[in-house]
Amino acid sequence: MLSRKKRTPPYDPNPTVLSTFSGAIMELLAKLVKSSSFQHNGTKGSERETAIRNFLEEHFPKSLETATGEVVDPHGNKSPQLDLMIFDKLRNMPLSPGENVILPAEALLASFEVKSRLNKEEVRKTMTAAAKLKGLKPFKRPLIAGSRGKRSKGDQCRYFHSIIAFDTDIAKDAWASREMKRIRETASELSLPVDIIDRVYIVGCGLLHPETGRAVQETQERPLGLLNLYMHVLNFVIRENQNRHSVPYDQYTGRLTSGWKSV
Repeated sequence: MLSRKKRTPPYDPNPTVLSTFSGAIMELLAKLVKSSSFQHNGTKGSERETAIRNFLEEHFPKSLETATGEVVDPHGNKSPQLDLMIFDKLRNMPLSPGENVILPAEALLASFEVKSRLNKEEVRKTMTAAAKLKGLKPFKRPLIAGSRGKRSKGDQCRYFHSIIAFDTDIAKDAWASREMKRIRETASELSLPVDIIDRVYIVGCGLLHPETGRAVQETQERPLGLLNLYMHVLNFVIRENQNRHSVPYDQYTGRLTSGWKSV
């Protein structure tokens, strides 16, 4: 029997892909700069979330929907408000549609918290919220731990949860190591695993992978942080969606036996 040779991607990004994302991130950054002109923080946050949402919708498969809202499981547990949630709209639907949706836990694939400025308190709040999210029980089962190499199967699920921040209170020249140290310290203080957050992306700085303790720096000429975040989320969502069962909506409505009689 012939052995299958492991395929390794090229070391450098495809020039066409990198060029496309350079243009995309420039457009995204232009919208973020424009949003800074708004004085009201709520308006500014809404503009930024809309810019990211549009970016995801333009660069994800059309079957994937991006929404804002909460996630609930069959036990009645619910997540905090999530700025952006990704689910397959062709396989599943929200329990409550609208501007802020309520999504069944079995439908959620990935989520984002959008922050204007990352600091110690925001990291703490985000980790606490992520713990509540990852405490949900889709299909009445705990989530699989987020370790590398683990894959969902049927009624076993994982969520990919990330932070996107437009600024940080850490100087850019020491950003990666100090941000990683802050994440580790905060996780320890809260008695949470450091990979309760899957990725941390800071516009203009780069991307952190908390589980491995690795980072990729970026510049406007080489937006590798955003490119990596996009590819990590895309690959996860496609793989997770293929392996997971559809939402058992009957678990949210109960047995529905009341009122029935023999005729």
